[in-house]
Amino acid sequence: MEFRNLQIFEMQFGLRKFAFSPKFRNILQKNSPLIRYFLLEKLFILNALKVRNETIVTIPSQIYKARSTYRSSLRGPYTEMQHLLKLIQQENYVHWTRRRENSDILRDIFWTHPDCIKLLNTFHFVLICDSTYKTNRYRLPLLEIVGVTSTSLTFSVGFAYLEKERQDNFIWAFEKVRMLFKSESLISKVIVTDRDLAMMNAISVVFPTSIHLLCRFHIEKNVGARCKQYVKKDRQEEVMDLWKKIVYSTSVEEYDHHLQQFEILCADIILFVDYVKDSWLTPYKERFVNVWTNRVMHLGNTTSNRVESAHWRLKNMLQTSFGDLCKSWDAVNMMLKNQICIIQSSFQKTIKDVEHGYNSQFFQNLHHCVSRKCMKLIDNQLERVKIVGTNKTECGCSIRTTHGLPCACELAKLQIYESAKARQPSQSSQRSARQQSQSSQHSFKTQFPTYIRPYIEDIVDVVADGNCGFRAIAALLGWTEESWALVRSQLDKEIGLHKDVYSNVFDDNVESIKLKSDCPLPLTSQKWKDFCSDTAKSWEVAYAALSFIMN
Repeated sequence: MEFRNLQIFEMQFGLRKFAFSPKFRNILQKNSPLIRYFLLEKLFILNALKVRNETIVTIPSQIYKARSTYRSSLRGPYTEMQHLLKLIQQENYVHWTRRRENSDILRDIFWTHPDCIKLLNTFHFVLICDSTYKTNRYRLPLLEIVGVTSTSLTFSVGFAYLEKERQDNFIWAFEKVRMLFKSESLISKVIVTDRDLAMMNAISVVFPTSIHLLCRFHIEKNVGARCKQYVKKDRQEEVMDLWKKIVYSTSVEEYDHHLQQFEILCADIILFVDYVKDSWLTPYKERFVNVWTNRVMHLGNTTSNRVESAHWRLKNMLQTSFGDLCKSWDAVNMMLKNQICIIQSSFQKTIKDVEHGYNSQFFQNLHHCVSRKCMKLIDNQLERVKIVGTNKTECGCSIRTTHGLPCACELAKLQIYESAKARQPSQSSQRSARQQSQSSQHSFKTQFPTYIRPYIEDIVDVVADGNCGFRAIAALLGWTEESWALVRSQLDKEIGLHKDVYSNVFDDNVESIKLKSDCPLPLTSQKWKDFCSDTAKSWEVAYAALSFIMN
C-alpha cells in the first residue's frame, strides 16, 4: 500500500463532493487492498477527507453506499456464500463445508489458516473452545477454538459457522479439528469450555481421552448471581469467600472441610446449598476445583478467558453485528495475520533477548531455549524454595503437573546437588585450596578455646551480612552458602515442631516472630562478642543506641 495511493483516494473523494463518478469507481478498483482496510473503519474515510478539505459536503451514508457498491463489484455474479468460499480458497485456507441432505444449501463451514495448523501441532497441549454471536446479519453462531503458545500468547486453531448449536453440529466441527493433528499422540490432553451441554457431549464423543475442564470464571459468576438471589446482602461476601476456598482447595481433606463449613454457614438457605451442590459440585467438581484440576497439564488455563478475549478482538475489528459473511471473514483473516505476526515476533524475542532478571548462573542454560514466561514461573518457584525447602508435602508440586516445570522442592534438591558438585574441584585446585584453607583455618582456630580445637573438622569463611550463621551451616552441609535461606526456613520449622524441647534450651517459651527488614539486632551473647569480627561489633552498638532513644 503506497502513501501516494492514499493521497489519490482522499483527494478524489473530497474534490468530487460525492462518491459515485466512474472515475471514483476506477480508483476503488485500483486500490482494493487499501479500500478493504477502510471497510473495517466506518468513519475513517470521512475524517481523512475533512482533514484535507474542511468544506467537504460528503456525508457518512454516501460513504457507506459507496462501500456497499464496492463490495458488490468484488462479488460479481457469485452469491454471498460462493464469494466467501472463493476468498477462503484465494488465501489458501484449509476448509470443509457440509450441506443439507439432497440440497445445495450449506449447513456448516469450518476454516483455518495453514500457519495455525503448524502452531496447533507444536503447542497441542490445551484447547479452549467457545461460541460467540452478533458477528453476522444471519445470527449464525461462530465457534472459535484457540490454543496457547510457549510465550503465553493465544493463537486461533479454527473457526466454524454452524447452522445451530446442537450436538450434531459441534461433533462435525470437532471432527475437523481432530483431523488437523498430524498424529493421535498429539491430540490435546485438556479442553476447556463453559457448561454448554451440547458442546460437552460433542467433546466426549470426538475427544474421549481428553480431560474436559469447565470455565471457573463463568461458574463463579453463576454462583454469585444465585447468591445475590438467595442470600442477604450483609452475608454475601462471607458466603462467596467460602465458595472460593472450596474452589481453590489443594487437597481432598481441605475441600471436605470447606464444604462442611459452607453447609453450616448456609444451613438456613437450603435452596442455595442445593443449587451449588446439585448444579456444580456433585456432577462437575473434578472439572474446576483445584485439587483435581492441578492433576492435569492445563498450563494455567482454568477459564475460557483467552477465547473470550479473541471474540472481543474479532468484534472490535468487525465494528458491526449486521455485516455479511464475507465481511466477517475479512475481519477474521486480518486478525489471524496480525496474530501470527505477533507470535513470530515473540519467538524471535525469546531467541535473541535475555531479561536482566534472568542473567544469573542458574538460568544460563535456559537462555534462548525457553520463553520468558517459563523462566518467570521457575523464578517464582525459586522464591518458594526459601519457604518450603525440600518438603514435598508443603510444596504441593502443582507446577510440575500443571505446567511440566520443576517445582520448589525439586529446585531445592537441585541447588544442593549443584553446590555439592561445585565443591569437587580438580586435584591441582584441591591441593592449592587445601593449602589456603589450612592457613585460614589456623588463624580462625586460634580464636576458639583450646579444649574445642581438636574437635573442629572444617572451617569456612562466609559473607558477613547478618546471616553468617545460616551461611556457615549451609556451606558445611555441602551446599553453597547462598542456600542460607533454606537453612533458616528449615530451622524455623524444626523449632516450631518441637517447641517444648527448645524452650528448655532457651529457658523460655519459643515463638516465631517475623521482623521488618530495618529491625535492629537483639541483644547478643557474650560468646558471640568474644569471637565476632571487628565489623560486626558495631551492630550491637547501633542497636543499644536505638534502644536508648526508644526508651
